[in-house]
Amino acid sequence: MYRSELPASVARARELYKAVLYVHSAPPSISANWLGGPPPPDFRASTENPALIAQVSRAQQGLYQIDQGLNFFGFAADVLPSLRYQALRQEAERIAALAKSVEQDLIAFTESVERDAVDRLRAANMFTRARLQDMVAGQQARVADDQVTAASQQLRLAQEAVTNKQTEIADHNSIFGQFSDYFTGLSSMRLNSFNSRTSNF
Repeated sequence: MYRSELPASVARARELYKAVLYVHSAPPSISANWLGGPPPPDFRASTENPALIAQVSRAQQGLYQIDQGLNFFGFAADVLPSLRYQALRQEAERIAALAKSVEQDLIAFTESVERDAVDRLRAANMFTRARLQDMVAGQQARVADDQVTAASQQLRLAQEAVTNKQTEIADHNSIFGQFSDYFTGLSSMRLNSFNSRTSNF
């Protein structure tokens, strides 16, 4: 509360620290001390509740710092920092630049990893597509082979039919074929004449 180092804030913080000590039955050392300043707080090991001990210790520390004229960080007003603000700022800027560079490297690496993952997925999809296309092409080749086999069989049957027809025509055109046709026709005529006579009776 007294970080702003205003007298009103310091006085209010002092009273709050005293109230914390009275609440936890640890009255502050505000009695007169003719030997010098107030004694330092007594820090010792205890088996009490650590949260209560922490509050009491914090209140004792705050009262001690206020009574000694120290600021919130425990330094006197005439203490000079070991480093100037400019040096601290330059170091902070350097660390921030390093952090930004590391962040950019991390972003670039993440993008590279994601790009590689996308490339792997694309390659896997292309491989699957090529395999399916190969299977389809194989099926189409087998279908074409079946069609060629069926066409070959049909061609063979057609050739056999043409050959049989040519043989039949050649046999018919021979002299024996003509005599056979003559006697076959004569027998057919006699049979027809006999059937007609039989039907008249």
